Amino acid sequence: MKHLEENWLTTGELDLEMKQYQLFAYLQHVSKNFEADKLYPHLEELKNQKDILSSFLFQVRHFHQTAEQELSGMDISKHKLLYTSALAQTDASKKLEEIATFALPYIEQNFTYASTKSDEYLATIDFEPIGVLPTYIKEGYAFLYHDTLSQVDIFKYSIRTVQYEAAAPLEVSFLGRKVIRLSESFSNLKLELTKNFRDLPNPAAFLLRPMRMLPTQETLLPLFKKRLFRGVCEFS
Repeated sequence: MKHLEENWLTTGELDLEMKQYQLFAYLQHVSKNFEADKLYPHLEELKNQKDILSSFLFQVRHFHQTAEQELSGMDISKHKLLYTSALAQTDASKKLEEIATFALPYIEQNFTYASTKSDEYLATIDFEPIGVLPTYIKEGYAFLYHDTLSQVDIFKYSIRTVQYEAAAPLEVSFLGRKVIRLSESFSNLKLELTKNFRDLPNPAAFLLRPMRMLPTQETLLPLFKKRLFRGVCEFS
């Protein structure tokens, strides 16, 4: 199982053994990817499931302490419990709680493992400005340089002030790839971009250099974006 549906807890038959099978099949696939240094998108999926299950069980405990209603289900999109009278859905509510209680420690364990690896790999990406930075650096260029390949991936970035939590504050667009020769410099590459793209006459530019080889789509690019965002914020 490559992905765990967001509402897997409440979808289908509420059978503990079946839910355990679904969970373990997913985590087996996830574990193989993590061992191969392929962290995304499963790291984000695990965080989402961890938050959903933690919120669910917190509300269950609160319900047991304060309410005289019976838990009947869960609204996944709003992370809220659904209640009926105390006489209805007794078995269903108990099964939901049992499944969530069983699943959460496994979700947390795998999330912690992958999160630790992500932090370790993030720390191996060097970050430095190219030339003198302008006053405004929320837009500019980012160079992802691969030493072993002597090539650079060129990106344009923009950091926005978001009005709602779901929006991504960093926008990145890929401009191209270029082989860097010994006679060339990143400062010259910045000047070249300034001539070709007139919308940024005095751009900020940053060099990101990963110190180890990582799977591009599943790890390097997500960490590149995270390191870029953090680095620009540090210089702001």
